[in-house]
Amino acid sequence: MAEVEVRKLDPQGRLLIPPDWRRDVLKNSSEVIVMKFKDHIKLTPLTRKSLTEFFDIVEIDVSPDVFVNYHDLRAFLMGKRYEVR
Repeated sequence: MAEVEVRKLDPQGRLLIPPDWRRDVLKNSSEVIVMKFKDHIKLTPLTRKSLTEFFDIVEIDVSPDVFVNYHDLRAFLMGKRYEVR
């Protein structure tokens, strides 16, 4: 269930987030993503991940000659026709 508190913004538009909410939701992050919707604002913790986590996630089955040229590989991955040079 959601916890609800009424808070006032200071004259500069700043909002104080309760310490236990920061600890529970933001963990060690000191940055948030602020999203503006038509009728509400949403804050989400910013989590930065290393791109190396994603290196071995995707496997593709192509012949080695496609890897010789970046443009051929890109065309192959995009589902376009490619020519082996």
